[in-house]
Amino acid sequence: MASLVQKRFKSYVDHSKHAIEFFGLYDFEYEFSIDDSGQEQFRASTSWHNTFNDVIGSARQFTIEVSKDFLLETADDGEIRMAAWHEIMESMFYRLSDMATNTKYVVTEDDVSNELHRIIRILENRLLPLVLE
Repeated sequence: MASLVQKRFKSYVDHSKHAIEFFGLYDFEYEFSIDDSGQEQFRASTSWHNTFNDVIGSARQFTIEVSKDFLLETADDGEIRMAAWHEIMESMFYRLSDMATNTKYVVTEDDVSNELHRIIRILENRLLPLVLE
């Protein structure tokens, strides 16, 4: 029988996959793991790196670590769902964050505009049909 942590982790991953599917984030790669260091202050954390090379626009790989303490302490699947969706939505904005904080890139106004409109298209494609129902 799976432990409580494993059951809740599976729920987290399932909710994450639902969010990935909902937003159509198929050009991203996601890996999930449990952080059992006891050091994690957050429900989950996301780190990313480019899997092809260090040039903005290459393939994106996200590692999402879910806090074991969070999985143990929460009994609410709604909290697990919210934490999962939060990290997946954060992955949509990673390039804007990287542009603003990574000093090894020269970022132009066009780069920022293109990334902003990539995010807007994702949201338009998924949210506008819901609003128009």
